[in-house]
Amino acid sequence: MDLVAASWLWSAAVGGDDAAHRRVSVHPAMTQRPNFQVWWSALVMRKCGSANAVARKFEVTDMTGLNWLNGDTCPEGWAVFRAQQWWPEEFELDGGRDA
Repeated sequence: MDLVAASWLWSAAVGGDDAAHRRVSVHPAMTQRPNFQVWWSALVMRKCGSANAVARKFEVTDMTGLNWLNGDTCPEGWAVFRAQQWWPEEFELDGGRDA
């Protein structure tokens, strides 16, 4: 089940209407931030290849793209959600290369 369907089902289960559905979002979670930084760095390197390409794809600064590639920082939820929409196979627990 995709995240949109999951959030809609959760919203419906708790009696939410369409407005409540728009407020609900579900993001992938990793238990340790350092693990996520390493995983995210590998993902954007595979998919984008350079800091400039990361910056263009995610509409962030070149410095942010470089920080993500170097594993110095990792993104907020909005960028993770976009990546999940673009590359859903990377977020599958049993199908992603780094899972």
